[in-house]
Amino acid sequence: MTMVMNERLSRLAALLCGAMAAVASVAAAAEPWGDVRPRPQDFLGSLSCSSASCHGGAEIWGPTGLVGHHEYVRWIGTEAKYADGRRGYDPRAQLVSSNADPHALAAWRMTQSRFQEVLHKASLRSDGTTDETMNLRCAACHDPLGLATGIDSPRNEVDKKLVSLNPPNLKPHPPAHAEEEKELPHEPVAMRGISCESCHGGAAKWIATHFRRDVSRESLAKQGMIDTKNLLLRARQCAACHVGSAEQDMNHDMIAAGHPPLRFEQASYEALLAGKHWNDAPQRTANPNYEVQLWAAGRIAAAEAALELLEERAKQAGNKRSWPEFAESNCFACHQPLRSLEGRTTEVGAYRTRVTRIAPWQTWNTALVTSLIVGEPAGEFDKALDALRTAMEKSFEPSAPDIAEKAATARKLLQAAVRIDANGRVLDRHDCPLDVDAVLTAGKASNSVSWDEACQRVAVLAAASRSLRDSNRFVALRDGVQNDWLDQMGRISRSLRFTRPDREWPAVLTSDSSMAVLKMDVVGQELEALRAQLVEMCKKR
Repeated sequence: MTMVMNERLSRLAALLCGAMAAVASVAAAAEPWGDVRPRPQDFLGSLSCSSASCHGGAEIWGPTGLVGHHEYVRWIGTEAKYADGRRGYDPRAQLVSSNADPHALAAWRMTQSRFQEVLHKASLRSDGTTDETMNLRCAACHDPLGLATGIDSPRNEVDKKLVSLNPPNLKPHPPAHAEEEKELPHEPVAMRGISCESCHGGAAKWIATHFRRDVSRESLAKQGMIDTKNLLLRARQCAACHVGSAEQDMNHDMIAAGHPPLRFEQASYEALLAGKHWNDAPQRTANPNYEVQLWAAGRIAAAEAALELLEERAKQAGNKRSWPEFAESNCFACHQPLRSLEGRTTEVGAYRTRVTRIAPWQTWNTALVTSLIVGEPAGEFDKALDALRTAMEKSFEPSAPDIAEKAATARKLLQAAVRIDANGRVLDRHDCPLDVDAVLTAGKASNSVSWDEACQRVAVLAAASRSLRDSNRFVALRDGVQNDWLDQMGRISRSLRFTRPDREWPAVLTSDSSMAVLKMDVVGQELEALRAQLVEMCKKR
């Protein structure tokens, strides 16, 4: 009797979830795969958001308690220091130090010596000058506001450094209020960065209405405001820079010049971002599965962006773009510490017998994505991804048209296969928003996991543990088991990290037996044991 009742309840829950998802999809604020890039011509500048009566104020008491009213203050940093004691809003201000959101400092970093060194190397000019095209490519992610508005003449010492970022012959997009012949406000470089409009969209059409009580998210979306509460749209916004796009392509030339490789994971980045200017506590309280849903949306967005980027790189092959693009390859296949020749033959003939291998296609952005797709579409996408990987690893110079076609096919299959609700959450086979149980039972870790996959499995376990903690289910690991689980997670994480800040080589792949780290053939077993522990814990709720 109990079994029959439970089965009926499960069916009823699935029907309810399906009905709710159907209603939500009708009311979706934005098509999940639509173009959500900010419109530069609608930029007003972050100073339009920074007044004390808006997002530059302090916390205030509202009908429901303490209300955040200081988003801009938190973004720009509460402990910013400027040269000569100047204030942040002073156009002559030069930032010295800050506890700001790293995104707020993105444009400022372009003025620093380390960035300029990378810029000069990436320009590949014998006279040491900077290539304007390379400047603009950097500004696409680091200074989109400066790129949109242009700089006609240096107004202060900071701007003198920025002339190279926005050359004098670069004309700004016409602002939305150009008919009034008004200039965009000149903002210090320290206040531009990845600003409000970089993520929320150009504010020209919605700034006068977005604070009204009766305004809907749908109407704001039509006016160009990007709904960052929609998890997939948020993840796609982040992936545009942190993974790349046709307009924001950080390639191997820039990595060789010193730019860090892009290894992005949405949930981990948000968890590590101290002092976020938004408060996700209400969402996590109302929805304990928020963290795993954020992880899932991030995985889908990263894979979609990576496939689109590969497609565009292949399409532009030969058009002043190198091909193959080595940034698509697994870095560790080529970049690794040189091992000692002690105990090995040094005869020339022995080296002639070595088989040359093609560097495998990187799996950072596509690992575990198939586990988030249910039913037959998962198999179709997996076949397309496997065909693309085979083509990428078939030759030192794979056919660019063939790669572009296969990448486009895989991307379209991914978009069609993933089930998304109106809030950008990935849905399970019952059309319910993904939860901890579904994520943990989606797939087991094999003993032969790669470094990329191992890192992603650590990320999903961390997101699952945060969700379980939000739902007060993590305390089910009693008698020290919880601490043991966290300790083992820490040990695996340390093993996957790089051995030194200046060397990108994972400790788990080192040949140094003196290092107290796990080996790669053990990591898969340990990750599977940790996953199984969480699954058992979920059963005991």
